[in-house]
Amino acid sequence: MAQSVINTFEKGINQDVSFILQPDGTYRNMKNGTLISNDGNHYTVEMAEGNRVILTLVPRYLVDETTLDRVPMPIGFISFIDKLVVFSTNSDSVTGYGEIGVVSFRRVGLDFTGTYVPYYHHASLNFTKLHKIEGFSFRENDKIERVYWTDKFNEPRVFDIANPIFTTYYAPFPATPLIVNTKYMVLQGAITHGGVDYGPGFTAGNVFTAAFNNYVTLDGTPLVIEYFPMELLDWNPNRLMGNISFVEYGTGSKNCGSSIYFYRLSSSSDGFATTWSYASCPIHVGMDNKTAYLTGTPYRDFVGNGTTATLENSGKSIFVKIDNIDTNFDTIELCCAEYDQKTDIPYSIKIVDKRLITSSEMTIEDNGVSSLGDVAISEITSFPASILTCKTLTTNKNFNIIANTTEREEFELDLSGATVIQFQHPLISHGDLDSCSNANVPDDQSPALGANPGAGDIKPWSRYLVTDVSGGNITYNAVSYGLGEVFVGVVGQTSATIPATSECRPCATRNKYTAISDSKRRDEAIELKTGFWDYKDPAIAALNKGYWSGEKYRIGLLLFDLKGNPFYVKHLKDIDFDTIDAKGGLLREDTYAGASLYSLNASAISVSNLDIPESVMNMCSGFSIVRAERDKRILTQGLLTQSILDPVAAPDFICPAGTMNSDVSTALINIFAAPDIYSYHCPDYLAGFDFNNSIGKIDDGMEEAGWLTPYDYGTGIIRGQSGNYKTMYTKMFDNSGSDANSPRQFTVKSLNGSGFKYYNENDSEANFDGNGNTYKNSMCEVSGVALGAGLAEDDGCIGAPIVWLWNAYSVGCKKVVLNASSIPHWNSANDYSSAAETTNFKKLLVNCVSDVTPSTQYGGTSSVALANTLYMSTGHFQRIDAQVKADTLNGTFTTGPYAGENKYTFINIEVFGGDCYTNLIDLGYGLWAEGFNSASTDAMAYSIWFPCECNVNYNLRRGLKVSNKDMHPSGLMAWQTSTGSGPLEDYSYNLGYNSEGLAFKYPALPDNYRFTGKFEYRLRWAGEKFPGELINSFRTFRVPDYRDVDGNKGQINNVKEKYSRLFYWQDHGVGYAPILERQLVGGSALGDATALGVTGVVDRYDVIDTTFGNQHQHGLTETEYGYAWFDMRNRAFMVMGVGSKPEEMSLVKGLQVFFNNEFDEGSVSYPNSDGAIYNTNNLSVPEVPLLGYGIVGAYDPKFKMTYLTFKYVKEDFYGIDNKTTSVARDFTLGYNHVLNAFVSFYDFCPAIWHNHNDLLLSSNNPKSTKSYDADMPATDFVIGDTVKVSGVEYICIKDVYIPSYPPAATKDPEYVGSIYWLAINKENEIYLQTFGADLCKFYGKVWDSEHEIIVNAKTDIALTPQNMQVKAIGANATSVYFSADNQSSSDLNISSNNRNYRFIDGAWFFSVALDRLKGRITDYYVKVKFVHKNYVTDPTVSKNTQRVTQWLKTFFVSKR
Repeated sequence: MAQSVINTFEKGINQDVSFILQPDGTYRNMKNGTLISNDGNHYTVEMAEGNRVILTLVPRYLVDETTLDRVPMPIGFISFIDKLVVFSTNSDSVTGYGEIGVVSFRRVGLDFTGTYVPYYHHASLNFTKLHKIEGFSFRENDKIERVYWTDKFNEPRVFDIANPIFTTYYAPFPATPLIVNTKYMVLQGAITHGGVDYGPGFTAGNVFTAAFNNYVTLDGTPLVIEYFPMELLDWNPNRLMGNISFVEYGTGSKNCGSSIYFYRLSSSSDGFATTWSYASCPIHVGMDNKTAYLTGTPYRDFVGNGTTATLENSGKSIFVKIDNIDTNFDTIELCCAEYDQKTDIPYSIKIVDKRLITSSEMTIEDNGVSSLGDVAISEITSFPASILTCKTLTTNKNFNIIANTTEREEFELDLSGATVIQFQHPLISHGDLDSCSNANVPDDQSPALGANPGAGDIKPWSRYLVTDVSGGNITYNAVSYGLGEVFVGVVGQTSATIPATSECRPCATRNKYTAISDSKRRDEAIELKTGFWDYKDPAIAALNKGYWSGEKYRIGLLLFDLKGNPFYVKHLKDIDFDTIDAKGGLLREDTYAGASLYSLNASAISVSNLDIPESVMNMCSGFSIVRAERDKRILTQGLLTQSILDPVAAPDFICPAGTMNSDVSTALINIFAAPDIYSYHCPDYLAGFDFNNSIGKIDDGMEEAGWLTPYDYGTGIIRGQSGNYKTMYTKMFDNSGSDANSPRQFTVKSLNGSGFKYYNENDSEANFDGNGNTYKNSMCEVSGVALGAGLAEDDGCIGAPIVWLWNAYSVGCKKVVLNASSIPHWNSANDYSSAAETTNFKKLLVNCVSDVTPSTQYGGTSSVALANTLYMSTGHFQRIDAQVKADTLNGTFTTGPYAGENKYTFINIEVFGGDCYTNLIDLGYGLWAEGFNSASTDAMAYSIWFPCECNVNYNLRRGLKVSNKDMHPSGLMAWQTSTGSGPLEDYSYNLGYNSEGLAFKYPALPDNYRFTGKFEYRLRWAGEKFPGELINSFRTFRVPDYRDVDGNKGQINNVKEKYSRLFYWQDHGVGYAPILERQLVGGSALGDATALGVTGVVDRYDVIDTTFGNQHQHGLTETEYGYAWFDMRNRAFMVMGVGSKPEEMSLVKGLQVFFNNEFDEGSVSYPNSDGAIYNTNNLSVPEVPLLGYGIVGAYDPKFKMTYLTFKYVKEDFYGIDNKTTSVARDFTLGYNHVLNAFVSFYDFCPAIWHNHNDLLLSSNNPKSTKSYDADMPATDFVIGDTVKVSGVEYICIKDVYIPSYPPAATKDPEYVGSIYWLAINKENEIYLQTFGADLCKFYGKVWDSEHEIIVNAKTDIALTPQNMQVKAIGANATSVYFSADNQSSSDLNISSNNRNYRFIDGAWFFSVALDRLKGRITDYYVKVKFVHKNYVTDPTVSKNTQRVTQWLKTFFVSKR
């Protein structure tokens, strides 16, 4: 008895069960079909709509480039609501061009059209088909529409399609004339400018600088735009770095103090700003002295100013020069950190200037008024993470999220061969020894400004910069000096040969390095505009600040990467500077014009044999020699003088010692001796340096720094000021060297419970020492002891009371008094008992020292101590460019990790930027005190001059001092005169002049640092973005802003945002990273939870699944329901909703067996992968879907379908083994999210998919179904075969035999008018899916459609099908195949007049074909496959006859 069974199709493909148990509603297979429902309940099978070309990317090369593929291909798409950004290239590997264009789509009826406009084209974009682009769009407003993308090959980039620069075209003159010296880009076509051809693919390139305002069209329709620097597309672009140097003062309102400058560059049109540069040297600014003390001499009249209470307007501005400015940027900003009284923290950090970049070298004025915004210290000292690549990215809650990053690596550098030594840098200071009158003070050494030195004007250690050689080089001391070179004065050579119109100017200088190439110095010089040779000059103080003698400094090498960001500091050396005695004293005496010339003997650093390999040079924009903040062993320095006592008075008076007669007897000296009480004349203290109870405590240490001897005038060591014997001075200029007791070390003893005692002029204190004695900072009462009368001024020395011959008195100056016993000063007995020592005029320079020892400074030299060191700028910076490389090339490394690399050696780098001013101190030791004592109405004044190393720039004191107005009666300074009191010496000093920039520091390389830059399981974020912000926060990733997920689950391959949630996929896991979410209690990302509080950006990550992951980045597909992807490791097709765990749909829905078989590593291997399926446990085969390896996916909202395309190509484009494969296995699988079912396999297998606002776009890489190259065998090509030639796929439209390669011309696929071949698919074509496309025509080729159904009765009784009824509308199948386990039959080439197939009442009726034995198929099941051939004879022309199948009804009889 006949029975029947009906097959429906709403449950999709199922291949996992046996044929006998095929579930209801499923079918075994379908190809190029789809399931359609009009009511949501009943589904029909239809043939798939094809795709069609909607846009063709035009090849840009207009010339024949044999090494380049001329056909471009899209390698990435990013959508806005109203437009599509297309990235394309013609490069299969590393050569070719890159282009960015924008497509605007327009709907025409039910169809769409697209218009493409190129926005950017450059050969160096480094786009390649090996690296597909992934990215996102972010529209801030109608003026800012940016795309952010990565290809994990180049640095991540950004492009603003709303920038009008990309759509403003320059036509030939006079329409839109070019602007001279501006760069332009030819986007398409070709032009001629200045006799050179420009355009894509031309030898000269497509970027040119306009020499005049016109161009000539050479070919095509040129599109010429102003050039936007390609480097600025990088999120953190490379930049050049230059020097920051002082130029001169101008007129303005700068506050007195010091200024440290930084600069940064920005691209105003693109919202990017670089980090701030390294710190300049501190630049001081002062003002004219008080009006009452003006002398008319610049040196004396220029003083520092500013107090702790007020900021003093200097009336000046500062001009700063910045060189090597990167003109790719359009704006430069200058930031100033200003220091007044606090030396460690600036009172103000602000942007003082912002202007357009007009040159690679610019001078900018800081007028002290302009303020364009405050800058935090952290903004200057914080540097972003240097992201070189990232694999995947997205945006969430206005943060830019990236993952799987490659970041800048640190590198090891052997610096053991480098040498760091000290050298002396003399600074001219004093040239007159016979007088200290107003007319003869240090300023008489100042050079003439703005003019060449005259004959006889060049002094030893004066320095001159050659600024003009228009008349020829300048010759000095028989050496020729060219432009930019510096010569230094030497003894006996006081003139230079200066040709007419050539010029040289006095300067401050330091050697950048001495070139290997010509052994010449490369000086960095600043022309002196203020005109002083010592630290009073701002240029000298900025460029040549020195280092303490006898102190240890830690020196490091700070390299800057190509973006201007610092690497970790690498320790160079710890250098111990010579003592004062070892370096020859603090003053150097030379001869000039027959007289002595004294120069301050400042110490500096010279670095040599600094070898840097080429690979390191190429990754650096420059380097700085930096130092650690001094771990101070030496705290201060000063002159130690003795005290005397009056033994007659009861209690005794003790007062400071002054002048005395050398003829005074030893007995008298012993009467006056007070050997344990000393005055410490410390310039740091006098200038207000804050001892803060940290210096001079009981038991604090002091040490001998050096011995000073007063200058002997031949008649004595004391001189009268301007011939006035009552105004006297001594110059302690000579270094006397050490003796048997050197180096003296002693401690501060108690003075009535105190260490240091501090006294102002004429102070007194009873019982100051706890022994009942009174200290009087004034005269000594001699109590009837006569000192004699009528002696000459030269008959004295230092060491007796401040009392002159004839009982004249002085008042003592401001000073420190201390008790320090057991100082071997005059002799081993520590007293005045030896007559030979009574006229020993030496005085001791003394350091206050800390308890730090040389061995413990900086924590020692262990690796931990070195790693914990923080370094600061010395103001040194050496850029690295082609010229520097040429100067320093020094062969190659012969051993070590850099063996074979070029070696660049830097020699004699002069480094200043220390923390020590070597000053010449002028001290009003004893002040005129007329009528001070009723018993003595006469008075005297006395000054001491001595060199000293200081924390302060002592010559920048304000107001009255010995060196600008002298002492009464020759000058003004006095305690009391006949007309009244004072004025006193003014010690006012702005401590801001001591600033070192301590707030701006760089860390050392950490101990046991892991030298890696690859972070495969790291999430990073930038932002939070505020739309319209001036600086694009998406481009800056702070170093600490990251979260590492579980590395055991492999690399992160995807990050995606959906409904404000961030998900990530690893090789072996899926997770969720909350962004700005409250901490969850009792829940996770997938369920409800209780909120506790707001935490950080990414405080945690939640693991969703550890069984499944994703290994194919471009196969992950976002849908309106969630995500779909294929886990190759588990051979699993996965689907995940936003609030659910991943589901293995291939297992649930019946394709697990298929995937296990298809991707069986033991049998069906990926081509040339040694048995490994691509991107699974063996990653030897990369994922390059654009060249045919990998998985890509897309979601089609029209059919609620995810398409995953699996790419196996037979041509080995990636060069794995230089051979071609023989098996092509590309296929696409469709999954319907409404049905939760696999619908069909497809023959469209694109290399790239993209869903643009519900338009499904794709592009395919042409492929060959049979070998077609030099290695091909003789081949019969039949209709439908394809070959790839020059980026174009050709289909065979007529059978042809090709015996060898290359074929005969008429059989060549590229032959114009070929009867055998037709071009169908080109890499530069972008296809639109379904809209207006022919049925089953994919990428120009028409494919068959198939539907395979299992008929069974689900019983243990066999069936014999006899007739079938197909509820179908439209075309009949062209072939039907029947099969069971042991039988098969078919009807082939079914025509419309085939009597066995009848269309009656909306259904096709037909009988089951007999098998080859003319019997009917009998089995427990029957497999029925319907095939519809969709073309007649031409495989490029679809019949477009749709077949809609609702169900299959089979009539059968049962058999046991």
